[in-house]
Amino acid sequence: MNNVEHYEPISLTDLNEMEEWLKSKNYFNTKVDNAGEKYAMLIDFMYKTGVRVTATFNITWNEFTLLNSPYGGDWAQLEVLDKGSKLNTKYLTRAYYDKLHRIFYRNNDDEKIFAELSQHSLRSFFKQFSEKKGRHLVIHSLKAGAATTLYAQTKDILLVRDFCDHESVSTTESYIHQQEDPNQMGTAILTENFDAKKIDDLSKEQLLMLIHSRPEIENTIMRTGSQFNLTF
Repeated sequence: MNNVEHYEPISLTDLNEMEEWLKSKNYFNTKVDNAGEKYAMLIDFMYKTGVRVTATFNITWNEFTLLNSPYGGDWAQLEVLDKGSKLNTKYLTRAYYDKLHRIFYRNNDDEKIFAELSQHSLRSFFKQFSEKKGRHLVIHSLKAGAATTLYAQTKDILLVRDFCDHESVSTTESYIHQQEDPNQMGTAILTENFDAKKIDDLSKEQLLMLIHSRPEIENTIMRTGSQFNLTF
């Protein structure tokens, strides 16, 4: 925990950029087909589930249960043993599970999902990407970034605690990195005086440009729309 401050979190924008970088890399000395797509999906999975790297590489297909929730939706329930042999439950959308299955499944439910890939190579890719960006990003930046993004979107510390599988909220707080952007600081927010009615004057193209400028805005709109039963 003392090392949490020593690396930077990965934002959704960083994640998307690293995924595209992984897909475009040349992979020498590997027998893995579509290695770029697979490593990109690996970091996406780790970011969106908060599962640590060692536990991730031990997950088998048998640890998923497909179900239809009485609250709505089709889900893939993952029971994963993480740090300290703690059993954690994660719910992935069925669409996300199907994508994972399409990329990695090799007709063996007992097989580890990411068996083809290498933890050593993954660490090397983070080092290369960090040097490219001039940042200090490590594998654990995925979980810190996910926690930071999730809190920024929901402001629900208990939800983030459960996502991170922490026993204590104080542990979760250490994962949430304060952003250096002055636009996100408390004083800036409270002293701004926007006229929200001006949004009505924006064109469709301007609104779409703003929405797609940040993944966090896209996710907020999609989640809010689903709560209002809008069809996308």
